[in-house]
Amino acid sequence: MFKLIFLYSLLLCSVFAQDLTIPLNLSELIDKNSVNTRAVFPPPMDYYDHQIWILDTVNSKIKSLSDDKLNIDLSSFQKRFPVDDFKIVSYSKIFLMSKQKLSLASYDSLSKKLTIISKKSEKNDMFFEMSSLKKAADKIYVSDLVSGFIRIFSKHGFFLGSIKFSSEDFLPFSPVEVITLFSEGDVSSLGWASISGGKKVFYSEAKSDNDEFVTLSLVGMDQDKNTYVQKIYGSTHGLAKLAVQKISPKGDLISEKKVAMTLFEYQEFQRFFFVTPKAQVFQIKHNEKSDSLYLKSLDLILK
Repeated sequence: MFKLIFLYSLLLCSVFAQDLTIPLNLSELIDKNSVNTRAVFPPPMDYYDHQIWILDTVNSKIKSLSDDKLNIDLSSFQKRFPVDDFKIVSYSKIFLMSKQKLSLASYDSLSKKLTIISKKSEKNDMFFEMSSLKKAADKIYVSDLVSGFIRIFSKHGFFLGSIKFSSEDFLPFSPVEVITLFSEGDVSSLGWASISGGKKVFYSEAKSDNDEFVTLSLVGMDQDKNTYVQKIYGSTHGLAKLAVQKISPKGDLISEKKVAMTLFEYQEFQRFFFVTPKAQVFQIKHNEKSDSLYLKSLDLILK
């Protein structure tokens, strides 16, 4: 039994040691002469069942990057519930967020049933402007910028409580805690907030004398609760520099890896990295020749 587990672990490592092509061709997803139809660069992603999944909003599908090329079709309800983000708890419980409908729903890909969990109405003012959908420990977290709350739901869709913090960028840290993003002057910081109302600075990155700006964005968290952060810094009149940082559960900088990015990526992307629970770090890249996206393994474990 141990040998089988060991061999399976080696297989997973070999799969994630290579670059992965995202099944999205940019030239097919965007009419460069029109702004009516365009994809999100890069698309929303999730990790489930040892696979990385991406959302193809134009073709209304959730696609896996595995060799099996599994697809979850969302086209049957695309018009009445346009999906902007997703999180997979199980194949029978996929959480979907619709910013346009100000609604959170669960979808059973086996029975093809869509269930609205929470929506904007006269009796429910939970969501005014939905901005982020996250998952951790089978719980779902949704932020609302207008109300200034991060809402917490169980894997069954039951509302569990709220964390008072207005942030589009956040990561669940525990069932009742989140790591959030905020800035004060020349300092970009990560904050910690709890459902009990407690708040504190988690990590801060001060602007150096050589740089005119520094901005941080949250990337993800591994199974050991290390937080991964993308850092963009440099001068306002030149191409910025890019790095990924690893922050310990105590809020200490463990390591930083500088990587290159193209002008297209700098202008179009909001996120540049994806992290698996096993701490495998991927950089999201654009292939100019094929006008497509792919995940480039950074081939490092940030210790």
